[in-house]
Amino acid sequence: MPYANRDVRANDILTAYSVAYEQDASGFAYKAFGQVPLDTEEKTGRYYSFDLADKFRSDARERAPGTASARKEFSISTKTYALKRWAVHTLLADEDRSTKSSPLDDQTEAEYITEDLMIRRETDFHTAYLTPTSGVWSTYRAGVAASPTSSEFVQWNQASPTIINDLNNWSRTVKLTCGKRPNVCIMTSDVWDVVRNDSNVLSRHQYVSDTPLDLTWFAGQISVDEVIISDAIYNSANEGAAAVMSFMATERVFLGVRDERTSKKVMTAGRTFAWSPYDNVRDLVGTAAGIESWYDRDLKADKFEGESYYQHAVVAAAAGLVAHNVLV
Repeated sequence: MPYANRDVRANDILTAYSVAYEQDASGFAYKAFGQVPLDTEEKTGRYYSFDLADKFRSDARERAPGTASARKEFSISTKTYALKRWAVHTLLADEDRSTKSSPLDDQTEAEYITEDLMIRRETDFHTAYLTPTSGVWSTYRAGVAASPTSSEFVQWNQASPTIINDLNNWSRTVKLTCGKRPNVCIMTSDVWDVVRNDSNVLSRHQYVSDTPLDLTWFAGQISVDEVIISDAIYNSANEGAAAVMSFMATERVFLGVRDERTSKKVMTAGRTFAWSPYDNVRDLVGTAAGIESWYDRDLKADKFEGESYYQHAVVAAAAGLVAHNVLV
């Protein structure tokens, strides 16, 4: 990346104040499923998956005297993971660091790198889990204006939507598909804005609660542990061009099973595989990433570089449901 033009030498500049744009980390959904930390030698590999049909079929048979019991067979297959390596850096030149009025320092550079990695991770999260691409999840639901079929529903900002009933029905569908009720729901922020202002939702809240209509209350209404709102934005334009700002996703709802335990025979819809040597700033970017700095004598600048190894993987397609075109 070429060294960016930074205007840090203006005359009579106010040194106690500067403007920087940042996002609230609570709007990022990429930590929804937790992670599997991997050792140095495990950047690619396989893991076992038990067959769903065998698990939920009873092969027990009535046993006659003097005969053997019925034998149960079950299949185990393997799935693969392959971590991708993402990297980005910034430069803090000696001139910029030494200028008395400069707003640039080590913390600023590290924060920019951190948010860049967060945006990359969030983009990949939505691509992996929230796209309405057939074949990723076992079940999809599409919003329509009227007369829905069994795989459709009336969009939630049409007249007389049935938001909570829809979600409860989808919960039953996931239970029937994978054996467990969903315990996490991810909504894009435009959908949540409609949900929390829906007259039926407001009426239900009015008569049963004296607390604000918040995510915790709504999670209880649809019997999940957590409702996560995806509210992250990004700029899709190239460097130097006018910003083209967009939300990561709109008009989407995900309902699925989450189990963050890292152990054998755990069923969860998704999981982030991450290379554990890059866990040292996990609290900043959610999963494995590393940020370091060193002085580049040729450039006469400090270089701040961030790297991240991870893969957002669908590990149990039957344990998730995506609704799309939720709004008109």
